[in-house]
Amino acid sequence: MTLNVSFSDFSQTIQRELKNPRVYVAYSGRTALITAADASNDLVVCAETHESREVVEKKLKEAKVEFFNGSWLPLPEPRGTEPYVAAIAYRSGEDRPGLWLEAFPEAPTEVDVIKAFMDEMKATGEMPDATMDDFVKMASPNVIVLSPAEVQAFAQNRAR
Repeated sequence: MTLNVSFSDFSQTIQRELKNPRVYVAYSGRTALITAADASNDLVVCAETHESREVVEKKLKEAKVEFFNGSWLPLPEPRGTEPYVAAIAYRSGEDRPGLWLEAFPEAPTEVDVIKAFMDEMKATGEMPDATMDDFVKMASPNVIVLSPAEVQAFAQNRAR
């Protein structure tokens, strides 16, 4: 039996469900598969994340979870290389609205898109240090995310 949990719940779950967990971490493309099992039952606890190898390993070490390279389960298939395209239209300090465009390797949430935009604007000095709530009130952003299939459909429509 397999129990799928979020990566943030993984450490607590294995402590609760497994007596002597053996934890393995494997990577497939941008996906980390973290699995745990023990010999006393038929349960495998599984979590996937797109966090970097360094972040995954740091979080497991902070939770005092000993881990090894490998997996109790088959690795997920690597996802396609086609990007998700996200755009933000926003109220700017100029006489016209601003537009920001970015590509993401995985489907971002609207919060992911706004955070990436804010990080870039702060890094370039174009935005003062502001919270996300402050930014949303100030800029009134309109976020659009296009899947690879939607991007392809737009391109095909243009080719006609």
